[in-house]
Amino acid sequence: MPAKENKRTRIELIDALRGLSVVLMVIHHLFYDLVAYRGAPLWLFTNPVFDVLHYLFAGTFIALAGFSSRYSRSNIKRGIGVAVGAGAVSLAGWLVGAPIWFGILHFLAVAMILYGLCGKFFAKIPIIVYAILFAFTLLIFRFGGLISDYLWVFGVYAPKFYSADYFPIFPWLWVFLAGAWFGGKVQGGKMPEWFYTRKVPVFPAIGRKAFIVYLAHQPVLYYLTYGIKNEGKFLLWIQNSVRGIAAIDGAVLAISLLGTFGLIWLVIAFIKGFKQKQKSCAAAIVISLCISAVLVNLILKNAIARIRPYEAIPGLTLLFGGWADAGGYSFPSGHTASGFAAAWTLKRYGKPKWLILAAVIALSRLYLGAHYPADILAGAICGILAAIAAKPIVRKLARSQYRTWLQQLRHREP
Repeated sequence: MPAKENKRTRIELIDALRGLSVVLMVIHHLFYDLVAYRGAPLWLFTNPVFDVLHYLFAGTFIALAGFSSRYSRSNIKRGIGVAVGAGAVSLAGWLVGAPIWFGILHFLAVAMILYGLCGKFFAKIPIIVYAILFAFTLLIFRFGGLISDYLWVFGVYAPKFYSADYFPIFPWLWVFLAGAWFGGKVQGGKMPEWFYTRKVPVFPAIGRKAFIVYLAHQPVLYYLTYGIKNEGKFLLWIQNSVRGIAAIDGAVLAISLLGTFGLIWLVIAFIKGFKQKQKSCAAAIVISLCISAVLVNLILKNAIARIRPYEAIPGLTLLFGGWADAGGYSFPSGHTASGFAAAWTLKRYGKPKWLILAAVIALSRLYLGAHYPADILAGAICGILAAIAAKPIVRKLARSQYRTWLQQLRHREP
């Protein structure tokens, strides 16, 4: 395949491999959280097999980040963005007592910026050199007996340094640069035709959002394995420390009522339905709301049957009583699910700001004491899935014979 055809084209095999590596790392971190916060046996996280696979997964992820550097418009901007994400990870880790001072994201930020500054020089170095440098620096820094309290960022052993996730510059820089070298070969059309055209299910979509998935997965896993057992304490804290100002309480109730039975979203769909160019958006909103209602209110709520928090937690009260209670079980949150179903659909049609309203409605349910945080998280996921499921249905309806017949009926002369 000619090089000019590959400069900006995504390659599904690469995206799939990146998606697979992220999924495997997420599973590995889940095992860690189960051991650390749920008392699972230590061998679930650390054993001879997983100790090797962990670095294999991470090394693949790093190499693919290097690969993508050959396609990036600005590796310096890309590196700065990753550095901001790495800073957020460090802050979150520090808050929960698991500090990460130079994890994989910190390393990638440094590598991307360095490649942005010296990429032309690195591109001239043969792959065999990177292999030799990897082996050499691994032996020197891991087994050479070097000790320093200040050079841990480069991979030198520091007795006083600890990071829950640690990927020093050496030897991992050579893995990143080897990936960039391979990216140059692919970009130049050196691979077989099937490499560029092979289609792979599921994993490419994850790979295209790898940074977001990696950034978000650990807070979610931490909450599911540790935070979920403290949900009651969190809701009591809101009640005792945040509630109490009449104007704010009333405003939160009004926001919550907007989401009851998807009212605000149905109004938006109704308004859009009058505009010819926005009828498909209106239809998508209604269909996503219907899917969300079936999934959440008819299936999951009744299957899981989680009691509302104000009924299960001693001392917790439901603010405004029946006005704030939609009835039924707690998990997942129907207000949140319908909000994210409609808002995610609106985002697809170029209106992402509605996600803010969906998030505010979701948070109002916590404030009132009607839902646990896990209910909100699950509701958001269900809503997004409902919006995704509605997309092909709307497309099919737009092409259906029924639509064609209806249009002909409308334009038929009496």
